Amino acid sequence: MTGCLVVAAARPIDPFWVAAVGLTAIALASLLSSPVIGLTRKLPSASGPPERAVLFTMSLVLVPLVVGLASRGGSNTATLIVGLTAPLAGLWYSRVLPGGFYVARYVWPGAALALALLQPWPGGIASAALGAAVFIVGLDPSVKVAFYPPTETGSTYSIPPELTPREVLDAADIDERGRRR
Repeated sequence: MTGCLVVAAARPIDPFWVAAVGLTAIALASLLSSPVIGLTRKLPSASGPPERAVLFTMSLVLVPLVVGLASRGGSNTATLIVGLTAPLAGLWYSRVLPGGFYVARYVWPGAALALALLQPWPGGIASAALGAAVFIVGLDPSVKVAFYPPTETGSTYSIPPELTPREVLDAADIDERGRRR
């Protein structure tokens, strides 16, 4: 949100500025809403997210700042779409919402590259560069692992009955020798 404030201070007030500030306020309110918070994964990874996954998310969050500053001289609807959808894709990915990995890894970079052709040249170059950078960083396997943690099928090991607590044996209806009663 700080980046949005920097861009808002650097750009002249025009209809795009008003739309961007309004949509930023809506995005902030929706980020803090209970339905979005309720969809999030409750327990984070014990080791923390991989470095590339953090870089991937932070690059999406910084897109409005970079594109906004690059297109200070003039912007259009394509610039607004690229700048406002990047943090949304980052949120979708970081909150592990359904489809968030594919939106952040493929859909947003593709849209940024396609919409770069419709933007004035400084903003278009920034949009294309950021789209390519996000795509390249997203190809790292750790970015996918952060979204889809590997699931390992558990192995079963025999535990001697003498080491098993009595209440567990009783619940399983097993005697002290490990046989069914």
